[in-house]
Amino acid sequence: MKAFKWAVVLLLTSVFETSLSAQEIDEIIVYSNPYKKSVDKVISTVDILDQDEISSSSDLSLGSLLAKLPGLDSSGYGPSVGQPIIRGLGGFRIGVLNNGMSTGDIAYTGDDHSNGVPIHNLERIEVLKGPATLRYGPYSSSGVVNSFNKLMTSGENETSLTLGYGDSADENSASLFTRMGNFALSAYYEDADNMRIPTHAESVAQLQSEGEEIPADRSQDAENTFGENQGISFGGNFGNDRTTLSFLIAADDKTYGVPGHSHGHGEDHDGDDHDGDDHDGEEHGEEESVQIDSEHRTFQARLSHDLSGNLFNSIRADLSHSSFEQEEMEGAETGIQYEQDESNFRVEASANIGNWQTTFGSNYRDMDLKVISESHDDGDGDGDGDGDGDGDGHGHGQYLPESDRSEIGLFFLSQLENESWLIELAGRYDSIEQEAFREEHDDDDDDEGDHGDEDHESHGAIDHNLTNLSIGLAKKFDGGLLFGGSLSHTERAPSQVELFAGGKHVAAQREEFGDEDLNKEKSLSTEIYLRKKWGDSSLRLAIFDNDYEDFIYLQKRAGSEDEFDFLQQDAEISGLEFSYDTSVNFSEYKLLTSLKYSLIEGKLDNGSNLPRIPPEKLMLGLSSKVGEVLYKVDFTHNSKQDDIGLNELPTDSFTQVDLGAEWTPSSFNGLKVSALIRNATDEEIRRHTSAIKDLVPESGRDIRLSLGFSF
Repeated sequence: MKAFKWAVVLLLTSVFETSLSAQEIDEIIVYSNPYKKSVDKVISTVDILDQDEISSSSDLSLGSLLAKLPGLDSSGYGPSVGQPIIRGLGGFRIGVLNNGMSTGDIAYTGDDHSNGVPIHNLERIEVLKGPATLRYGPYSSSGVVNSFNKLMTSGENETSLTLGYGDSADENSASLFTRMGNFALSAYYEDADNMRIPTHAESVAQLQSEGEEIPADRSQDAENTFGENQGISFGGNFGNDRTTLSFLIAADDKTYGVPGHSHGHGEDHDGDDHDGDDHDGEEHGEEESVQIDSEHRTFQARLSHDLSGNLFNSIRADLSHSSFEQEEMEGAETGIQYEQDESNFRVEASANIGNWQTTFGSNYRDMDLKVISESHDDGDGDGDGDGDGDGDGHGHGQYLPESDRSEIGLFFLSQLENESWLIELAGRYDSIEQEAFREEHDDDDDDEGDHGDEDHESHGAIDHNLTNLSIGLAKKFDGGLLFGGSLSHTERAPSQVELFAGGKHVAAQREEFGDEDLNKEKSLSTEIYLRKKWGDSSLRLAIFDNDYEDFIYLQKRAGSEDEFDFLQQDAEISGLEFSYDTSVNFSEYKLLTSLKYSLIEGKLDNGSNLPRIPPEKLMLGLSSKVGEVLYKVDFTHNSKQDDIGLNELPTDSFTQVDLGAEWTPSSFNGLKVSALIRNATDEEIRRHTSAIKDLVPESGRDIRLSLGFSF
């Protein structure tokens, strides 16, 4: 295993102690655990980002923010879109939550769709892997990203304002948070032009595969990478020592370009107008630029009651409803419209049963998705209904039919802790019904188009019953050492896209075809981990292996440029995650050091590689506060990925260097001035997990400034 050399080095580093402070690391509580336990007393593997780490990153997407953690990456689709990848998987295998509730977006339908978590008002993010994920639904089989904002919590009155600027895309941003009594308000705005990239848009591998000449490296603006996002949220928290009612109302609007359709060969497209009119690509003979406009409306409510002294310790009910609308504009025409209404209800109760802390409950989820393709009424390629189209993909079938997905589930999570052992049991049962409704057309005699009743009949319901079980066991040793492991059996029902897709996905510029006969996906997962704390240092090591039966994946058709099918095959994903944090005291300052490493490998049963598996990643972070200034240096090295899937291209290695400084003057209480140079060496960065990594790289050197006030 190519990670062996790194594992040896890292393990040796972990046991090496220099002049470390004897001060103990502050206890970190896991909010996603129903008992608010310390991270060291939770068997599930958990990664946490606090408010300072979130705000200082200046990331625009959830995926790029989480890519700094071991085992995580981003399925980037331009600066405005980045979906989280956990251990090589994303989409409908990852539960992306806000305050423990579903975000209600449509990110699961495609990499190009932004998720519904605005990162401007977050105070923490928790990434869970393991038994605790079963609490949150059947869509979290591979992990959960649970974000928390300050709108549904209580606290002291405060007001904070942050202004930001990034030079790579001439980006301007502003965010506001204020709390007065029981109520809180948050608002944000950001606007960015096309980002500057350090080299030609298409990768060398892509150009070579097309037989094109490799142009001389030159800095340029990447076409159609602009973005304009804004949102406002209002929340409240009421109650006493035993009963609490909280709520959240939020509205978020986003407009962003989808890069990769025109390849950035022209110099006259600066993207200042943001309307796509100047990016029609006609002078290059390529596709028209695609722009996405979305509106997201969310309501969340939570009622919790303390029942201490009775059989039950507490009871909690969560309710959420979201409405999501999105348009994909292809030039001046609407390509696809999405409309989704989603409702969620979860109730859970906690009790002490002997020495076991047990939480059990039930949840209901309903998703109504309507997708409108402008030219889908004949499927012949021209959309005129006569069946004589050229079948070039424009108007070729409706991408997704109207569909409904309903879920009802029962779950439990039980934990036991004594002086020597930690034990965690979890189980979940779900009944899922999915139904699609395609329009019927009177074209039975249309032989040429061959789209009669068979292609337009209403679909019957597809039912899946899922059983998920997990057990975790850990042994406590002297000196703050914890050694344990977990074994999980998980099942996942195919998503609407995997079942019902049948046409052109405009923003992704490809045709996707689902299969209603897909089986549910099963996985047997094992994980062994080691954790240790001593003084100011902590170490975490996890080794995992996931064996999948009927793994669902998307693969390009042989001989086709833009046709993809959802297929099934047994698969295996395994890997290693390591992190080591310590501090060294010097005479006048303390140096904080963080070392992280991850390796993931994915294979199909036929011996071929799974597509878009991230390569080895090594991260080193250094920070120190000298006087009133906090200095930070972060190095991230991604190895070359040449263990590629069918029809994939390899990805070169890169090393990203970020330099930052934060000044909090004592003479101006509440003021914070920050400066960050992202990608300071102007490296060509292409993430293998990105669907457009060969069409456009990430931003080049980006100098970011922010000014924050709080009072």
